[in-house]
Amino acid sequence: MREEALLNIEKVFDCKILERDSRFSVLVEVDGKKGRAWLSNSGRLQDLIFPGAKGLCIEGREKRTSFRLLASWGKSARGPIVVDTRLHELSFEVAMSRKVLPKLRECSLEGKGFRMGNSILDYSLKCQGRKGVAELKSAAIDREGVASYPDAPSDRGKRHLAILSDLVRKGLRGFLIFVAPFEWARAFEPAWEVDRELGKLLVKAFNDGVEITAFSIGLSYMRDGVTAKIFLASPSLPIILSR
Repeated sequence: MREEALLNIEKVFDCKILERDSRFSVLVEVDGKKGRAWLSNSGRLQDLIFPGAKGLCIEGREKRTSFRLLASWGKSARGPIVVDTRLHELSFEVAMSRKVLPKLRECSLEGKGFRMGNSILDYSLKCQGRKGVAELKSAAIDREGVASYPDAPSDRGKRHLAILSDLVRKGLRGFLIFVAPFEWARAFEPAWEVDRELGKLLVKAFNDGVEITAFSIGLSYMRDGVTAKIFLASPSLPIILSR
């Protein structure tokens, strides 16, 4: 299948991960010099962020960091896994604008942020005149090609599932969309061993009518440090909910 290029990223370069020094920053080494890289991902990422892991960075724009970490090769070293959730969001938005996600083809983005009580879900949608709400989750755990979520117990994830089920009962369309950020992903499955209760709530949400879908992206780049490409690897992955 021809790769569907979603994003181009200029001036990328290799970096070596040294350690995670806060929730949103990582110490890295670039050309023998140490610096701090912004990490746009609050997950634990224990298989991806560890001393010696190969990473891909760009120059940073945040005040306290020199770089921004885009991807890590992780413990499997099979290929780059995109850890920057902003790239997940942008990839989804471009895929939606191009109508390349089969289960969302009849929907369009209306806006970012849908407030429900004290919670905000990611996107408002319009689906053939019907209101929809979508929440995007990163499934960055690689279990031999099966993408999984979450990588830590998530009260926030449980709350979002309950909200989506409630919205569906009120007549809206509710979507839970998983981004598998590695091109060799072949399916999605909840990480039962990490948060069994969330897995059960995911099955309940599906039975309540929440529409669950997953797609995968990949990253390719030239070693000349010019451009990286985020591409759509699979527009629709199988969803495994049975345990």
